[in-house]
Amino acid sequence: MVIDMFLEPEKTNPFFVLALISICLIGALGTWFSATVILPELTVRAQLGESQQVWLTNAVQLGFVLGAVLIAFFNLSDS
Repeated sequence: MVIDMFLEPEKTNPFFVLALISICLIGALGTWFSATVILPELTVRAQLGESQQVWLTNAVQLGFVLGAVLIAFFNLSDS
């Protein structure tokens, strides 16, 4: 069904496309918030301070953005 969407775009169901994009977005955002979910347990186990918690969250988000930029820059999505 997904392949047909690209071969014959006039037959594409807009609700299917919306659902597909939504599922992909949820999957991508799951990794984005991974540090926030585990942060309370990490705080206790590693005895993190408030500034360390902020840096950990920022590091995950910056890594996600940097990875996306590098993938786009090197055109890895087309390979």
